[in-house]
Amino acid sequence: MSFFVFSCRSCGAGVEAPPDNLLVVCSFCGDRYPSKQLGDIPISVIPSQSKEAVNRAVRKRMALDRQMKGKKIEIDSVEGVYVPIFITKASIEGTWKGYKKVKRNKKTIKRQKNGYFDHMGDYPVLGRKHAHEFGMSSIGYVIFDQESQSFAELDWSSVGLPVLAVDVDESMIDLIIKDDLVDHMGVEVKKTKNLDAITEFEVDVQLYDRCIVLFPFWTVIYRYQGGTYRVAVSGGDLQILSAMEPVFMGNRIWNWLKGVAGIVGAGFLCDLAVPILYSGSDDVGEILIAIIAGIGFCAYVSWSTASRMTASIQVETIGKEEELVS
Repeated sequence: MSFFVFSCRSCGAGVEAPPDNLLVVCSFCGDRYPSKQLGDIPISVIPSQSKEAVNRAVRKRMALDRQMKGKKIEIDSVEGVYVPIFITKASIEGTWKGYKKVKRNKKTIKRQKNGYFDHMGDYPVLGRKHAHEFGMSSIGYVIFDQESQSFAELDWSSVGLPVLAVDVDESMIDLIIKDDLVDHMGVEVKKTKNLDAITEFEVDVQLYDRCIVLFPFWTVIYRYQGGTYRVAVSGGDLQILSAMEPVFMGNRIWNWLKGVAGIVGAGFLCDLAVPILYSGSDDVGEILIAIIAGIGFCAYVSWSTASRMTASIQVETIGKEEELVS
């Protein structure tokens, strides 16, 4: 990719940026060069803690982890950048109609429902078209827990990091927010109102104040027993956004034993159910229900552990369940 290079008007340092970058920030002094598309949109920054502090946070996280406790890791690299986040105040209101299927006199009918919704909030959108960096999608979970500051309040030399390019303009941000809000509200209405389907959905989305916040995002790469793993860290408060960890053989064996135990237990309960079914006992119904519940539990144990059998790395992420990666 070709870059354009110019001298910073404030410190004279050389600044380079890709041609599609809508916001250039001098990494030496923090002076800002927004494009005409961004106009005078306010820009603030969440100050980052130091590289050493990020390193210590990762080591502490691993030392307290249930799997990595007592394991010695080797840090290969600690790299930080500021990620541009558009934050927009938006409101959505509208009406909906839908139905819930209910049984009445052995027939299924559609019980019609309708209602109104009205919601306002701040919505973060990454200022980049492509963001595949490990852990970056978790920024939205923590950005509102941290306080941003204006550049005038900062000593940039103490918190300065490279700033990732902004390649999404405001018109695209508008479309993203409107689409996401409509989709989210539709799902929320269907869930909270216990609907089987929504038949009419009329909404009005209004966008108000907007700013750009530069979020400090750190990637730490560490090694353990020949494997390389990543940890994503929020530089403002040192929260671990996502962490890759090895899955040890002991965990695999334990998962294997649980899966086998589930299958064996289900088979045993099936064999137990046959003689009870023909016993003629008054309690046969309750006993069979208990057996079926037991078989269901065994099946769940076997199924839930099956996906873990081929895993070699697990990923823990803020706001999400633990994920296993083969």
